[in-house]
Amino acid sequence: MHIPKISGKENFFVEVLDPKHFSSYIAEEICTVVNVISESHSPVTISLSGGRTPLDVYRCLSSGAFKQQLPWDKIIFFLGDERWTSDLSMRNDVSVSDHLFKDIPKYTFITWEGEDIYQAKDQFVDSVKKYGVLSKGFDILLLGIGEDGHIASLFPGVDYDDEIACIINVEGQTSRVSIGPRLIKSSQRIIVLLRGENKQEIVRKIFFEQNSQISVPAEIIFECKGLVYFFIDFAAAKLLN
Repeated sequence: MHIPKISGKENFFVEVLDPKHFSSYIAEEICTVVNVISESHSPVTISLSGGRTPLDVYRCLSSGAFKQQLPWDKIIFFLGDERWTSDLSMRNDVSVSDHLFKDIPKYTFITWEGEDIYQAKDQFVDSVKKYGVLSKGFDILLLGIGEDGHIASLFPGVDYDDEIACIINVEGQTSRVSIGPRLIKSSQRIIVLLRGENKQEIVRKIFFEQNSQISVPAEIIFECKGLVYFFIDFAAAKLLN
């Protein structure tokens, strides 16, 4: 498969997966990588993505053999982006907790918390400094890409107030907080999940359209120096001939 955007780049990998095994395959990859990293240093820092696509991956990780394989006490989980709302049903931290941590007795999960959105951002930045993420990026960073090309909560046409952690204000939408480009580009291993027919066009766009400048935030990925893995299911990969 010849993909212009990653041709000749040895740190980029693309795997097209059967949707039946999509989540379990990625969960197995994460378990393997975490255990390798934890042998050399701990804690292992992992930034989690919100949204629907990774939830099945989180279910796999927190059940069966995967649950027994992960050294939970050696991992610091972060939530990469969040809606700033009092409606708990809309918050990613609640959704992730329900799917990943429901039956895990001991874990560390850094979310966006504070009396206001500015304090939440400051406290998140303090945490990435405390655990060494600011200097070397996350050990593992999970990301999805939206149909419009957004990544984390970095949306097209929106100015970001920070390269580390951002407050996102989009007219007519709930405010958000998000990791910024610096943390994305500096992370050691980036896992990008793309699933479903609705992702076909953005997959084609980010891989094949040649632009001299970034046209959608998701293209930040191609500036990453770490290992970048794109896991794409059959439906999303339909236009990758």
